[in-house]
Amino acid sequence: MDYWKIPAVAVSQTLKVVLSDLPKNYSLDLFRPDFSAPIYSDNSLTTTEVIAYTADMAGTWYAAVKGYLSYSYDASNPYSISASSFNCARDSHEQNDDPDHATLI
Repeated sequence: MDYWKIPAVAVSQTLKVVLSDLPKNYSLDLFRPDFSAPIYSDNSLTTTEVIAYTADMAGTWYAAVKGYLSYSYDASNPYSISASSFNCARDSHEQNDDPDHATLI
């Protein structure tokens, strides 16, 4: 398992972690600063893993990459991982916060 650090995340920031270019079936976990209740992405085979989550805790968050089964990790073929955090601004369609009020795209 590989761990990646995402520093200085504030409450209400949206975190986006993308795991791509997968040589084998990997999964992606996102951990809060206290490592409670991880958020998972576990797509099949070599499908890109994406987690987008609004932080409910400030601090350093961690992403973990692991092989689907312990023998599926391939150290000789690298993967790509990226992380970003951002604040979601209120949009002009702020009434669209539930399916009954969805804005047409």
